[in-house]
Amino acid sequence: MRLFDRTRSGGETLQFQQEVASRWSFETTEGVDPVTVPDEAGTANALTLHGGAVRTDTWQVDVGGLSLDGTGYATAATMPVDTSGSFTLTAWAQAAEAPTESVTVMSAEGGNRPAFQVAFVPDERYPDVGTWRLSIADQDAADAEVAVLDAAEVRDARDWTHLALAYDGVTKEARLYINGSLLDRACADGDGDGVADDPACAAWEPWVGNVQAFKATSFQIGRSRTGPDAGSYFSGLVDDVWVFQGTLSHMQVRMLSASFFDVPTVVPGT
Repeated sequence: MRLFDRTRSGGETLQFQQEVASRWSFETTEGVDPVTVPDEAGTANALTLHGGAVRTDTWQVDVGGLSLDGTGYATAATMPVDTSGSFTLTAWAQAAEAPTESVTVMSAEGGNRPAFQVAFVPDERYPDVGTWRLSIADQDAADAEVAVLDAAEVRDARDWTHLALAYDGVTKEARLYINGSLLDRACADGDGDGVADDPACAAWEPWVGNVQAFKATSFQIGRSRTGPDAGSYFSGLVDDVWVFQGTLSHMQVRMLSASFFDVPTVVPGT
């Protein structure tokens, strides 16, 4: 566990903690029917593999990964952290082929809808590329208000990509990192008058503020679920999934995205 201080407006100093709540590296599995993946954070919150979800020796970190065939998925019986508070989720993902529809790598589920969802959405004009998207719902209901944050640059989902969602329950801000970076998009202003040269250009920031997340009850890899209905299945590889209590810093996310061998199960930088 790592403790750190943050100063709130008005000068009040608050103390927060960062802690590894769960980590699944897919180096080993246990049991049969169902097959489970142990939680390396030392908890009993194992992942259960369903359908066409199997451990594979194809990997991005160390020597094991999770292979999904577009119908399989993995679930944790309980959500490792309170998603209405501060937390961070990270994972590596590589699609088997260019997705033709939205596919979900990881989601934090409620009874009626996801609280958080990290998905890849293909571009309608150029189907071989698309956008990584973060969706956040404020309540576990069909009529929830959903905030959506798209990554600034189009990507090829067939490339290994490090995804990180950091949510600050104090400031109500969510950030989406791609390969360890927060990428913004600025509009060209050749004459320096403060007005974009292209009127259609809109500046973009890689975070969304004033969002309130609800408390999820389960964690899913490779799909999303709304009530009894599931969909948005991911086909490809997923590796080294972490859940942290607390919001990781930019540097800590970057450290994880650049670590490939013998990564200890501790908060980055400790």
